[in-house]
Amino acid sequence: TTRLKLDLPKTEGARPSDAPLFIAVSIDEQGQLFVGDEAVSSEQLLQRAREAAQRDASTEVQLRADKTKNLVEIVKGAADFEKAAKDWKKLGLPTWAKNGLEGFLFPDTYEIPDKPTAKSMIKMATAQFNAVAEDLKLEAEAEVLGYTPYQVLVMASIIEKEAGPREEDRAKIARVFYNRLDKSAGFGGKLQSDATVAFANKVTGRVFTTDAERALKSDWNTYYVAGLPKGPITSPSKKSIEAALNPAEGDWTYFVVVNLDTGETAFANNLAEHSANAEKLQAWCKESKANRDKCNGKK
Repeated sequence: TTRLKLDLPKTEGARPSDAPLFIAVSIDEQGQLFVGDEAVSSEQLLQRAREAAQRDASTEVQLRADKTKNLVEIVKGAADFEKAAKDWKKLGLPTWAKNGLEGFLFPDTYEIPDKPTAKSMIKMATAQFNAVAEDLKLEAEAEVLGYTPYQVLVMASIIEKEAGPREEDRAKIARVFYNRLDKSAGFGGKLQSDATVAFANKVTGRVFTTDAERALKSDWNTYYVAGLPKGPITSPSKKSIEAALNPAEGDWTYFVVVNLDTGETAFANNLAEHSANAEKLQAWCKESKANRDKCNGKK
């Protein structure tokens, strides 16, 4: 997740100057901002932040890593962001970047000035991406793997969306997908990632995808296209980029989360074993109404 710290003018009677100010925010698929269950505009959110600055208590803001682009919407609105994003080649992306900003708005904590612009906000996130990429030696390590840095970024974005809370699974998930790219693995070079299906169909929250969704003719649907999708499906964290650069050793070609609460994930190298693991997930989904709701994307 990403926490955005709002740097607001200090006023008489405000909380201690060294106390961080956070506002609890969520964002739906259309980019609508919510505080709790209430829809708010970017201007209303800033007003609430100013009001919160007058109180002693502070609340927390958390945005999903894959919604990092919306940090700009918080302060300027979607229209300003989209206008700036059209000129993405001038926003500090590496020379090997393709297809726009997706994947390069690095999820992190940023100090937001009083009068930010969409362009300055985007450059903060892309500069942080470049710093992380340099720290990980992304270009050199990608070459060692036999891929371009952009291909590794795309792989990392899929890992980010597929991985649960267990950090040790990310490198194993990376290995599954690299193994599937090998046409001798029996997948025809297709990743068959449900996360890419969800991205291509603009759906979220559900564990399962449908036959119709998997059949969608899209360059981002890896049930439809062989190899990697056209571009990243989210902005990956540093841990996912590390996993993409350093896949675990193994012959796995399947994986499935079997417990959505713990994130326990089962890996297999044959369909029979995978089918048995998938039945464990189905059984977990049926254990309670709360489990069923999680599996079906209901709150």
